[in-house]
Amino acid sequence: MLILSGPAASGKSTIAFELWKLLPYEPAHIDLDALKHSIFVAKYSERHLDLTRKNGVALLKNYLGGGHGVIVSKAFCRYRYVRPFIMAAERQGAFVYYFKLAASLEELLRRNKIRQHYIPEWKVEAIYREAEVFKHPQGIEIDTEKLSVSEIAEHIRQTVLRRST
Repeated sequence: MLILSGPAASGKSTIAFELWKLLPYEPAHIDLDALKHSIFVAKYSERHLDLTRKNGVALLKNYLGGGHGVIVSKAFCRYRYVRPFIMAAERQGAFVYYFKLAASLEELLRRNKIRQHYIPEWKVEAIYREAEVFKHPQGIEIDTEKLSVSEIAEHIRQTVLRRST
């Protein structure tokens, strides 16, 4: 299982798509933001986020149980939100790789303006600031301003291949 975490516009979905094409074990991609929006009027509330996380963990278990690898993506600002996914995957015997994608606020705002799913600038800033406040040492940090999408995907692929052999 791979976890891709990072602020809005850090490259989570783009990198997940590249990994989806590169990885050999038919990975499923659980985009928790998309899952949250399966409730049409879902707001950025603790209730909706908790329900999304529970549904995400259930999907994770189903895909792993079906023999698929899984890529989970979300702006997990706090490690306590990542932990249930890690524990569920480890209980099923899966290797877990946690990557934190980072970029400067200026770069995130620039990317947000040109991406397909534009979100208000204040929200990009709020997620960025929350990630900064709740920085934690767990996971492997990747600066997405320094490498191309294909270089990041290849770096992650190589990390997975090295650790799982």
